[in-house]
Amino acid sequence: MSLDTLRNEILSNSDEDRVQVNQRDLIDKILARYSCKFVIFRELMQNSDDAESSSAKIMFKTNGNKITRIIFKNNGFAFRPEDWERLVRIAEGNPDEQKIGAFGVGFYSLFAVTENPFVTSGGQGMAFYWRGKQIYTKRGPRNDDDDKGWTTFLMDTREPLMIPNIEELSKFLVNSLGFTDNLKEISMYIDDKLVTKVSKKMQDPESIDITSRFNTFSSKNMFNLTSVELRCVQLDVERLLLPKKINIKHLRSDEYNMEEASAIFRIAKGSLNVKISKEFSAKMGRITKKSPPNNTSIQMIFTEFDERNTSKDYYNNLSPIFEDLISYPEQGKIYIGFPTNQTTGSSSHLAARVIPTMERELIDFAEQTLAEYNIEMLCLGGTLSRILYEYEMAQMSIFCNETISSDIEKYEEYEETKQPKKRAPEPKTKRSLYKWLTKRFKFSNHANYTSTVQLTSPHRQLLEKWAAHAIAHFTYNASTPNVRVSEIAEKQFFNCLEQNLLILSTNGVHPITDVRLPNPEMAGFIKTVPLVPKNLLEQCETFFNKAKGANFITELSFEDVLVELKSRALSEEEIIKLLKWWISYLSNGNPYDTRLLKFTQIGDSSQTLNTIKFYLNPHKISSDFDIPFEVIPYNISKNFTQQELTNSLKWKELPLVNWANFIVNDPGLETEPKFAEKIHHVLAKNLESIPQQDKETIRLSFIAKRCIPTKFGMKFPNKSYFEDVNLFPNLPTIKFQNSTSGIKYLMEHFGVRKVVELKLILERLVNQEDCNFVGVVKYLASIYDELNDNEKNILKNESIWPKEDLLGLPTTKKIQRFIARDLYVPIRSLRELGLSIIDWNAEWSNSSKGGKFLIELGLQEYPKLETILNLAVPSNDPKIRELALKYFIDNYDKYSVHYKPDEINIAFLPCSKSNTYAKPSECFTNDRCMIMNFKVVREDLRSKAEKFGIQQHPNHDKLVKRLTENPPQGENNAMKVFEYLYSRQHDFTDADWNILNNSEFIPIKNENIHIKPRDCFFKLKDEKLNEFFLCVDFGTKANEFLSKCGVKKQTSNDFAEIKVDPSHKLWKLYVEKFPVILENINPNLEKILNLAAPPTDLKLRTTALKYFIDNFDRKYVGVYNPGMVNIAFLPCSNSNAYARPLDCFINDECMIMNFQIIRENNAMKVFEYLYSRQHDFTDADWNILNNSEFIPIKNENIHIKPRDCFFKLKDEKLNEFFLCVDFGTKANEFLSKCGVKKQTSNDFAEIKVDPSHKLWKLYVEKFPVILENINPNLEKILNLAAPPTDLKLRTTALKYFIDNFDRKYVGVYNPGMVNIAFLPCSNSNAYARPLDCFINDECMIMNFQIIRKDLRSKAEKFGVQQNPDYKKLTEKLIENPPQNKNEAKKVFEYLNKFNYNWNTLINSQFIPIQDENSPNNKYIKPNDCFFKLKDDRYLE
Repeated sequence: MSLDTLRNEILSNSDEDRVQVNQRDLIDKILARYSCKFVIFRELMQNSDDAESSSAKIMFKTNGNKITRIIFKNNGFAFRPEDWERLVRIAEGNPDEQKIGAFGVGFYSLFAVTENPFVTSGGQGMAFYWRGKQIYTKRGPRNDDDDKGWTTFLMDTREPLMIPNIEELSKFLVNSLGFTDNLKEISMYIDDKLVTKVSKKMQDPESIDITSRFNTFSSKNMFNLTSVELRCVQLDVERLLLPKKINIKHLRSDEYNMEEASAIFRIAKGSLNVKISKEFSAKMGRITKKSPPNNTSIQMIFTEFDERNTSKDYYNNLSPIFEDLISYPEQGKIYIGFPTNQTTGSSSHLAARVIPTMERELIDFAEQTLAEYNIEMLCLGGTLSRILYEYEMAQMSIFCNETISSDIEKYEEYEETKQPKKRAPEPKTKRSLYKWLTKRFKFSNHANYTSTVQLTSPHRQLLEKWAAHAIAHFTYNASTPNVRVSEIAEKQFFNCLEQNLLILSTNGVHPITDVRLPNPEMAGFIKTVPLVPKNLLEQCETFFNKAKGANFITELSFEDVLVELKSRALSEEEIIKLLKWWISYLSNGNPYDTRLLKFTQIGDSSQTLNTIKFYLNPHKISSDFDIPFEVIPYNISKNFTQQELTNSLKWKELPLVNWANFIVNDPGLETEPKFAEKIHHVLAKNLESIPQQDKETIRLSFIAKRCIPTKFGMKFPNKSYFEDVNLFPNLPTIKFQNSTSGIKYLMEHFGVRKVVELKLILERLVNQEDCNFVGVVKYLASIYDELNDNEKNILKNESIWPKEDLLGLPTTKKIQRFIARDLYVPIRSLRELGLSIIDWNAEWSNSSKGGKFLIELGLQEYPKLETILNLAVPSNDPKIRELALKYFIDNYDKYSVHYKPDEINIAFLPCSKSNTYAKPSECFTNDRCMIMNFKVVREDLRSKAEKFGIQQHPNHDKLVKRLTENPPQGENNAMKVFEYLYSRQHDFTDADWNILNNSEFIPIKNENIHIKPRDCFFKLKDEKLNEFFLCVDFGTKANEFLSKCGVKKQTSNDFAEIKVDPSHKLWKLYVEKFPVILENINPNLEKILNLAAPPTDLKLRTTALKYFIDNFDRKYVGVYNPGMVNIAFLPCSNSNAYARPLDCFINDECMIMNFQIIRENNAMKVFEYLYSRQHDFTDADWNILNNSEFIPIKNENIHIKPRDCFFKLKDEKLNEFFLCVDFGTKANEFLSKCGVKKQTSNDFAEIKVDPSHKLWKLYVEKFPVILENINPNLEKILNLAAPPTDLKLRTTALKYFIDNFDRKYVGVYNPGMVNIAFLPCSNSNAYARPLDCFINDECMIMNFQIIRKDLRSKAEKFGVQQNPDYKKLTEKLIENPPQNKNEAKKVFEYLNKFNYNWNTLINSQFIPIQDENSPNNKYIKPNDCFFKLKDDRYLE
């Protein structure tokens, strides 16, 4: 059975069931789940526009800060019965083809927020409610005069909603109102408070003629664009500036500001005739449930160009509320009644009755029929864009061709006749252009803009901005999310008109094919060929890239250049830029086309570039000379390299002979000396480099001319003399402003005379006749090589050369004359030294011909070495010797060969010590050697020490000799000497050290003697031990030097040799320090036993025996053999007897036989015995012992408890502060368990010593050690560092805190929490907390505490600020205002340095005013006084 048969059988014989729809799921899952924001308001506003509403309202009702009810109202026509019926039928859209609604589901978007919407209109109401999964309605009459004329939608929210972002919702309303046909105003309220109101005004439409050249049909002729209308639209917005999260209480209290803003744009409306086949219409009716319209429209929003809003600032300064509506310069949106998510590709919005997807967010391209319909309509969007673009271009063309060229001038003449004579007319450009623009932009809100027509080139700039604005609007980029939209519109934009696109060029509006893309290299000479303006090209780069890719427009070509050249002559500057471009053009492999030279006319002349053969080389021929006709002007050629002129442009350098033959005919050559000299310089500079034939040609041309300038006018070359032939006043010597070797060569070439007869000159000199010696010397120098030996000897050996009169003697006195070798060259430095110099009344130079000539004759250039050094010795005038020394230094290179420092026996070097001079070998450069009375060269000469051969330091021999022969006097002087020698010790030899070891050069304090290093020691740390040695201490570096000289540290042998008699003043100290001395002696067994035995003093042998016992296990157990000991060192019980180990016993009973019994140290023995039995003790035993007095105290007949004493510390001095015991290692271990303890930090913290106590000095000395043992916490150390702690102790405590800050306190130190005034301040004895003192001294003027200077580098650690903060400054100023004007001035100047808002002080009284009637200051507020005026008359 076939499927068709099966289906028919079931339809005929089976029971019928209705398809059930779960309305709850349908609405919740599909109809109320639109993806876009504010869909409810979009649907309700669309319904309002369809109902021809002019006004709508959105009202939110709140509870707390959340929305509980939404009301939407419009004043359109009331619901008809069919509207009520359609409302309850899902998917039954509006059958009116002119309405947007197509699917009949928009109303159900309300269910996204409410369960039971309620609608009222025209006296009827309809309520929606749920019963299970199905929705039901009830409708009935409603009498409410307050709501008459309004259609209302009431939505009680399903649950309280957050108040939406009001700014975003306001933007949506602004954007939505752009294309509504009827809806002109919409208001939004929150709890009856108006928060946003948007209103629209529209100008009457203006029709645009559509030329017949336009193809106004869509691609398949479905639509035909019949007309286009333009109108201006203004949107006005009033809104409260609300935050994203609104507080209803604040809203009700009027805390927010109101903003009023406007935006102006244009809407172009195109009317479309629709021609659709019945079949296609039926398909659409099936899909959309309505027939296609017979006519429809498309609209386009675009921002109008206005010279007062063309800058980007206008769009930047627009209220953000319009940013979605004013799309420029971003892409616009497709509007289907209201905006969708689809962009247009251009900067204009497009509104069209295309068929959207169900959500009305995108255009439907999925369903084939709807896609075809939509594509056809979008085609005409491209046509409308092209019409509007061409309209803009036409307006621009009118402006270019008529208004600017004609109307402006007529209008100006008319305006000038109306101006009052006393008043100057306004600038023409501004007035005329503004008049034209005012006519064009009738609807603009002029009050909001500022005209930009005052620019330097207003017409051109305006047109470029206008064109950029138009092109930017209609340049298509890829639309999103569907790129087909922009592709369809762009294709139609270019294809709907056969005529090429018009664009603005540099020469007006032209078809794009007649315009060229500019080439920056041609910009300087292309004026008549239409180009795309640079600014336009930059702003519309995308458009022109597309146009170039589509071959609509091309770049400038060579043929375009020829067109330009044929049209006009070029200025020099333009020719330069043309040639630079051509050179670049040729370098790219293009052919050399002579047409360019043929058509290039130079300036106003008729000359063209193809007549040029040469270029001028300014290095050879100056550019300010006239040049032949066939030479390119230098102003042009100077801009090119020689290679470019020769290789690229095919021109040659102008030959010198061509120019000479041209210039020789200039009349100025024989009449104007300066001009002639200038020509000669050109010839002289280049003569040697040209061929001989050219030289001769030039010579023959010039010798026939009176072309040589002389003292007596212009002369022929063979009638002139060289300028240095000036011995006689009547010679016509050549006269050049600037004579060079080239000129000399040229003059020789032309035949100018060089010499006068020599015999006459020599006779005059020998006879000492008066003459121009300078001139004679220069002349003779010029012919010196031509003189014979006899003539030269006369000049060298005759006294014919004058000496300069340094004393200024009368001129009548006969001039002294000398042989040349007895005189010096006439320079200032030798004149100041008082030397005999030659009389020379002209500028002198050793390198000049005259100078070389005289020096060759024997004239001395500088004094000999011995001469100059003798001038620098103290016996000469101070000024002379300083000058001599300076001359020697400055000219050292001249003397360096003969200068041997060690051989110089002249003390010419000034030393640091006043009036002291030395030979180079006797002085040095390092100041430190002065401590040993060595001479040091003066500081300003030390940089030249190397020249003088001066050493930095004396060598080791001199140092050793000086130290041993003149040892230092006094300890301080000695320390400096030894420290200096320490720095030089690397130079010393073994022999030097041996000499020093045996020399007496170390001074002894308070004694006028010096001792050898080997006879003394370095000081010990224990100052008291130093009493037993001859000790010295000159500091670390000095001691290191002395150590190498032989001063040594004490050895055990040195300590062993200490011998002090009980009658000696050091005996008591010796006994006290004997334990330490023993430690240093480190005695062997025999030595220690001898010390412990008679006849050693009792106190010493007691100490020695204790040392032996204490160190027995560590040092002596291995070598001690009782049978070998022959020393009676053991004290016995029998009075004062001592015995050897084998001669005494322990048992007292053997005393009956007169045997010696060893002495018993009861306490130590007892404690050591108990140590061996401690394992038997119980806890109760230890408690009893802890509380029992059984420990004997030395030298006191008492016993104390273990808990009341401590073990001895290593630092003996610290034991003075505790009751200490020490019975040996084992005994002490037993006592430790009884309760004797080591000192803890708490024990050290409890040490209290009054300044009057005998231990006070020791307490202060040991306070740093005590602090280390206390290990105080932050509060403890700060209290110790603060008063009333004794000054010495708190100074130590503060140092301890600083030294240990990073290690111990940084983690717990918080400046704001410190309430202890521990920081010493600069203000006398004051102390302050960290937040109460500061660093900057200036704030002392306001009586703030300043941290002490030496602590400021640590201020950051303490949290001390540079200056007080705003609060402290204002409080201090108010509480303690300045006392007088001077103090106030300093205070206010200090406060002025802070960038604070001082407005809080405006009502505070702190400004001092001197009251004549009262001795006390009066203070006033800032707002009660004024600054002084310059004119004192107004002060009253």
